[in-house]
Amino acid sequence: MVRIESSAAPSIATDGDDSDLSTDQRDAIFEAEHRIRLVHAGIDDNLAAHLDENEHSHGEWIEHALPLHPRR
Repeated sequence: MVRIESSAAPSIATDGDDSDLSTDQRDAIFEAEHRIRLVHAGIDDNLAAHLDENEHSHGEWIEHALPLHPRR
């Protein structure tokens, strides 16, 4: 179970079945999961937010360049 809070989806609890969610809610979940992966990989939360905001300009190479181990 994942609980996501954002402006697009103020409070969403999902068990992985997103068939009843709107496109905006699905996008909010995708963005939150991506940011969680960045932070979990050791990227500072502020940098993770910057990378999310500029994802199209930075490209997917950022994810491939991240360390594969969690922050300790």
